[in-house]
Amino acid sequence: MTIRAILFDLDGTLRFSRPSGLEAFLQFSAELGLTLCAEAQRNVERWAHAYWAGKHSGYAKAVPDPEAFWLDYTRSMLTAAGVEDTFTYTPAIVCAFNERYHSEPYIPAEAHTVLHVLREKGYTLGLVSNREGDLTPLAAELGLGDYFHFTLSGGQANSWKPDARIFLLACEMAYAAPDECLYVGDNYYADVLGAQAARLVPVLLDPRQVFPEAECARIACLSDLLSVVGECGQTACGPTMKFTHS
Repeated sequence: MTIRAILFDLDGTLRFSRPSGLEAFLQFSAELGLTLCAEAQRNVERWAHAYWAGKHSGYAKAVPDPEAFWLDYTRSMLTAAGVEDTFTYTPAIVCAFNERYHSEPYIPAEAHTVLHVLREKGYTLGLVSNREGDLTPLAAELGLGDYFHFTLSGGQANSWKPDARIFLLACEMAYAAPDECLYVGDNYYADVLGAQAARLVPVLLDPRQVFPEAECARIACLSDLLSVVGECGQTACGPTMKFTHS
């Protein structure tokens, strides 16, 4: 198998928030006496990934009342964590988010390194995200614009991951067959299952091992992607490939 193009998700793969919404949720829960074990935290993450994979656009378009949305969303997170008395804790957590949660976007240094190396090696690079608008100005604002040959949003494609159409359109823009394209993302339900449905080769960024059952290459950090690309250049990129740090 020859890999010609490498396509990237944006949020949670290249772009992160500091602190993340999950980190804030855990902090605010702990302040209320809810200390969630590792399994509960993983369950919350899995639920959130599944939830957003099922949304084809932003919450504001789907729900006319953002306050009601976040109350329901937070209550569902607590339920996923195994908390029984969700109605007691939900309003306090939402209030804490409204009053105290302030995050900043950041791009890890390794993202620049990996993208630079892949571009220099001659791969076609694309940025493919479930956002609504044109990603090109955003990529430039984040300092990523020079790495990508093209960008594609769900709004532009009128298709949102895990729907196969957005992946197939991205392959056309990369002038590559689906099985010649890697898709790198952090959401198992949207990125891995969607890429597999479109016959792309998925790579899951899973630093906290939230999806150990994923039948694809799993990496603990973006730098590990270079090893995956090297392996794919030599042999079929099989489902059992794992690149995780101890």
